[in-house]
Amino acid sequence: MKFLRFFIYIFLILLPLIIFYNCASNLNLKIDPNEKFYLAHNIWIDNQYRSLLTWSRLGTGETRDIMSMAGQNTKISSINYKSGVLIGAGTELEHLKVFSDKVIFRIKRLSLAVTCDINKKLESTLSGKELFDRMITKKDFNALTSGISERYIEAIKSGVVIEGMPKEAVIIALGFPTSHSNSNLDSDSWVYWRTKYNTIEVQFDSAGLAIQNVIP
Repeated sequence: MKFLRFFIYIFLILLPLIIFYNCASNLNLKIDPNEKFYLAHNIWIDNQYRSLLTWSRLGTGETRDIMSMAGQNTKISSINYKSGVLIGAGTELEHLKVFSDKVIFRIKRLSLAVTCDINKKLESTLSGKELFDRMITKKDFNALTSGISERYIEAIKSGVVIEGMPKEAVIIALGFPTSHSNSNLDSDSWVYWRTKYNTIEVQFDSAGLAIQNVIP
């Protein structure tokens, strides 16, 4: 009986902490399951999936010979390292969940679950809601690239930057630069991480146009 009372006592102490943790972790954003959501920019996933994708450009109907990845899952970082298999902006997503430190979704055509964790070392001020807002959109690829010239759209599809590309197109091609290096998107130099060990830089002129080609 004493053990039972002790257990109940401990449980009552821990219960508020458990409730607080769950509320803080799961932001419970209201996401309409009937709405369509898409990747707002290119992402890269682990190389283990390269053999399953003979063409990794998923967002514009150009995919072929894709094997099902149902039941599989992978993790990526909010840093969006530029190595592995490119999954294109405009790729349709489903089963979205937003937490304080991550965003979870499934790539619809692959049935591949993806967890995007916030890198707290390099992006300590980034919230799960902010990650969701910059990574996910209700615009498909055509709407996302509306007003962007065809040559830049082709570069976006390949995940590269070419000279003259506006910042809007660079974001779709490479994602957002890391916030610890680029707190101000008006900067004329954006730093990205190719891998955990090396970076790449995109430089812009006074008009906000890329001044050189950048291939991750």
